[in-house]
Amino acid sequence: GTLYYLLKPLSWFKDYMFAFRLTTLKELRYNCQTEIFQSLLNDLYDPSLRRIRINTTEDLNDEVFIGQQINNGEENDLVYIGQQVTNSYETDEVYIGQESDYLSSADFIVTAAVGSLTAAQIVQLKSTVNKYRFDSLLPYYQYSDGTPF
Repeated sequence: GTLYYLLKPLSWFKDYMFAFRLTTLKELRYNCQTEIFQSLLNDLYDPSLRRIRINTTEDLNDEVFIGQQINNGEENDLVYIGQQVTNSYETDEVYIGQESDYLSSADFIVTAAVGSLTAAQIVQLKSTVNKYRFDSLLPYYQYSDGTPF
């Protein structure tokens, strides 16, 4: 009983620091360049409603997973730690990383409201993004409903 009361404040402190860390990491991802870039795109292509957003892939990837690829006879599947393997096949490699490392090749996502851009504006927006982005960062373009453009 005494040990519980001694360690309880540490549990609260750990939870507080975890929440603080998540908030701080989110704030650090949005640097001045991202905000100015988003502002520029809104000034040029949606000045009245300002519905163009830039999200980094870090904003979408909050899960880190550890998986092992197994051979089920017909296809390769990922088995996650804690999941029971239903056959006796040996596992090969261990993958450690963000889910988007395997599902997406974009570094940031430009999102616009559905129907807010004409075909000519889409071409101009992509040209503007390519002009001002870092060469090492790859963009992905989508409408707010998830449809790519």
